[in-house]
Amino acid sequence: MVGSEPSKPKVSLDKIGAGVNAVTQKRGKDAKDKQEEAALSEARSKAEIASITESNRDLRVNRRMRYDYARAVFCYLICYSAFAGVVLILSGWKIGGFDLPSIALTAVVGSTAASAIGLVGIVVTGLFRPQAARSSRNKGKRNA
Repeated sequence: MVGSEPSKPKVSLDKIGAGVNAVTQKRGKDAKDKQEEAALSEARSKAEIASITESNRDLRVNRRMRYDYARAVFCYLICYSAFAGVVLILSGWKIGGFDLPSIALTAVVGSTAASAIGLVGIVVTGLFRPQAARSSRNKGKRNA
Protein backbone atom coordinates (compact mmCIF):
# COMPACT_ATOMS: atom_id res chain seq x y z
CA MET A 1 0.00 0.00 0.00
CA VAL A 2 2.04 2.80 -1.30
CA GLY A 3 1.06 6.30 -0.18
CA SER A 4 -1.07 5.23 2.73
CA GLU A 5 -0.55 6.91 6.08
CA PRO A 6 0.67 4.92 9.04
CA SER A 7 -2.11 3.87 11.34
CA LYS A 8 -2.55 5.85 14.53
CA PRO A 9 -3.50 4.16 17.75
CA LYS A 10 -7.11 4.69 18.63
CA VAL A 11 -7.74 6.62 21.84
CA SER A 12 -10.97 5.94 23.58
CA LEU A 13 -12.96 8.53 25.47
CA ASP A 14 -12.60 6.48 28.63
CA LYS A 15 -8.83 6.96 28.59
CA ILE A 16 -9.22 10.73 28.14
CA GLY A 17 -11.55 10.91 31.12
CA ALA A 18 -9.13 8.94 33.26
CA GLY A 19 -6.34 11.43 32.44
CA VAL A 20 -8.37 14.35 33.70
CA ASN A 21 -8.75 12.72 37.10
CA ALA A 22 -5.02 12.00 37.25
CA VAL A 23 -4.14 15.70 36.92
CA THR A 24 -4.71 17.47 40.21
CA GLN A 25 -5.18 21.15 40.50
CA LYS A 26 -2.69 22.95 42.74
CA ARG A 27 -4.49 24.75 45.50
CA GLY A 28 -1.51 26.07 47.47
CA LYS A 29 2.22 26.50 47.35
CA ASP A 30 4.23 23.37 47.55
CA ALA A 31 7.82 23.00 48.76
CA LYS A 32 9.26 23.69 45.30
CA ASP A 33 7.31 26.98 45.03
CA LYS A 34 8.50 28.07 48.46
CA GLN A 35 12.09 27.20 47.54
CA GLU A 36 11.84 29.22 44.31
CA GLU A 37 10.39 32.22 46.18
CA ALA A 38 13.20 32.04 48.74
CA ALA A 39 15.81 31.87 45.98
CA LEU A 40 14.20 34.80 44.17
CA SER A 41 14.04 36.85 47.38
CA GLU A 42 17.70 36.09 48.09
CA ALA A 43 18.70 37.06 44.53
CA ARG A 44 16.80 40.35 44.85
CA SER A 45 18.47 41.08 48.18
CA LYS A 46 21.90 40.37 46.75
CA ALA A 47 21.18 42.58 43.72
CA GLU A 48 20.02 45.41 45.99
CA ILE A 49 23.10 45.09 48.20
CA ALA A 50 25.34 45.07 45.12
CA SER A 51 23.59 48.18 43.82
CA ILE A 52 24.03 50.01 47.12
CA THR A 53 27.69 48.94 47.33
CA GLU A 54 28.32 50.18 43.78
CA SER A 55 26.55 53.45 44.52
CA ASN A 56 28.67 54.00 47.63
CA ARG A 57 31.85 53.23 45.70
CA ASP A 58 30.83 55.72 43.00
CA LEU A 59 30.19 58.37 45.64
CA ARG A 60 33.62 57.80 47.21
CA VAL A 61 35.31 58.03 43.80
CA ASN A 62 33.30 61.16 42.99
CA ARG A 63 34.30 62.82 46.28
CA ARG A 64 37.95 61.95 45.72
CA MET A 65 37.82 63.38 42.19
CA ARG A 66 36.19 66.58 43.45
CA TYR A 67 38.81 66.91 46.16
CA ASP A 68 41.62 66.52 43.63
CA TYR A 69 40.09 69.05 41.23
CA ALA A 70 39.32 71.53 44.01
CA ARG A 71 42.90 71.27 45.21
CA ALA A 72 44.22 71.82 41.67
CA VAL A 73 41.95 74.85 41.18
CA PHE A 74 43.08 76.31 44.51
CA CYS A 75 46.76 75.77 43.63
CA TYR A 76 46.17 77.43 40.25
CA LEU A 77 44.65 80.50 41.88
CA ILE A 78 47.46 80.70 44.45
CA CYS A 79 50.14 80.43 41.75
CA TYR A 80 48.40 82.97 39.54
CA SER A 81 47.95 85.40 42.42
CA ALA A 82 51.61 85.01 43.40
CA PHE A 83 52.72 85.59 39.80
CA ALA A 84 50.54 88.69 39.45
CA GLY A 85 51.82 89.98 42.82
CA VAL A 86 55.47 89.47 41.83
CA VAL A 87 54.92 91.22 38.49
CA LEU A 88 53.19 94.10 40.27
CA ILE A 89 55.98 94.47 42.86
CA LEU A 90 58.77 94.18 40.28
CA SER A 91 57.12 96.76 38.06
CA GLY A 92 56.18 99.11 40.91
CA TRP A 93 59.67 99.24 42.47
CA LYS A 94 61.47 98.75 39.15
CA ILE A 95 63.58 95.96 40.64
CA GLY A 96 66.31 94.75 38.29
CA GLY A 97 65.25 97.24 35.65
CA PHE A 98 61.87 95.52 35.28
CA ASP A 99 59.37 98.04 33.99
CA LEU A 100 56.10 97.25 32.25
CA PRO A 101 53.94 99.85 30.55
CA SER A 102 50.74 100.55 32.42
CA ILE A 103 48.62 98.97 29.66
CA ALA A 104 50.53 95.67 29.90
CA LEU A 105 50.39 95.81 33.68
CA THR A 106 46.63 96.41 33.54
CA ALA A 107 46.22 93.47 31.15
CA VAL A 108 48.30 91.10 33.29
CA VAL A 109 46.83 92.02 36.66
CA GLY A 110 43.32 93.15 35.74
CA SER A 111 41.74 91.44 32.79
CA THR A 112 43.74 88.22 33.05
CA ALA A 113 42.82 87.96 36.71
CA ALA A 114 39.16 88.42 35.85
CA SER A 115 39.43 85.70 33.19
CA ALA A 116 41.24 83.31 35.53
CA ILE A 117 38.79 83.83 38.36
CA GLY A 118 35.84 83.52 35.97
CA LEU A 119 37.21 80.27 34.55
CA VAL A 120 37.76 78.92 38.03
CA GLY A 121 34.21 79.96 38.95
CA ILE A 122 32.78 78.03 36.01
CA VAL A 123 34.83 74.93 36.84
CA VAL A 124 33.98 75.05 40.53
CA THR A 125 30.29 75.57 39.80
CA GLY A 126 30.34 72.46 37.64
CA LEU A 127 32.19 70.46 40.26
CA PHE A 128 30.08 71.39 43.23
CA ARG A 129 26.61 71.65 41.73
CA PRO A 130 23.94 69.98 43.89
CA GLN A 131 23.26 66.32 43.02
CA ALA A 132 19.66 67.02 41.89
CA ALA A 133 20.78 69.61 39.32
CA ARG A 134 23.41 67.26 37.91
CA SER A 135 21.03 64.32 37.57
CA SER A 136 18.32 66.40 35.85
CA ARG A 137 20.89 67.78 33.42
CA ASN A 138 22.17 64.27 32.64
CA LYS A 139 18.61 62.99 32.05
CA GLY A 140 18.10 65.76 29.50
CA LYS A 141 21.26 64.76 27.66
CA ARG A 142 20.23 61.09 27.55
CA ASN A 143 16.80 61.87 26.14
CA ALA A 144 18.13 64.19 23.44
